[in-house]
Amino acid sequence: VIKGDVLPEKSIVITVDDGNPTYFKYAVPIIKKYNVRATSFVVTSWLSENQLSEYKEFSNLIFESHSHDMHRAGSNGKGRIMTSSHDKIVEDVTISSDIIGKSTVFCYPFGHVNDNAKKALKDAEYTLAFTTKYGRVKPGMDPLELPRIRMSRDDSIASFIKKVS
Repeated sequence: VIKGDVLPEKSIVITVDDGNPTYFKYAVPIIKKYNVRATSFVVTSWLSENQLSEYKEFSNLIFESHSHDMHRAGSNGKGRIMTSSHDKIVEDVTISSDIIGKSTVFCYPFGHVNDNAKKALKDAEYTLAFTTKYGRVKPGMDPLELPRIRMSRDDSIASFIKKVS
């Protein structure tokens, strides 16, 4: 999409943040039932060895980085990625990628992003990164600052349809 490729009309990319156990309890059975692909952005420091093994059992699921240990507040109250050094960010996202397997797509913790974070991701060889800014991805957008349409457990089917229509 970013480099001029065209997705089929009405395409949707399913992403789920954090990688907590409820993902397997609620989302995975639906993903399996309807045989759809979904990306889970995981905070790798939150995973136990058993959870990591569980993750790797599901071939229809894609796992990407939501950081290793940056999903916490930094000194300014925003995500740590906003106040960490370039080298610290590169180290963190490289650890995350090593744990889940080569990751090239990132989801910013809390959706927080700045130029330092984007440069660190690029230097760590990430090619796409998502924020929590509301919107659809369109050709020509910055691939390291992509918007999403957020859904939550309180959304009804009607609100889901309205958001994606």
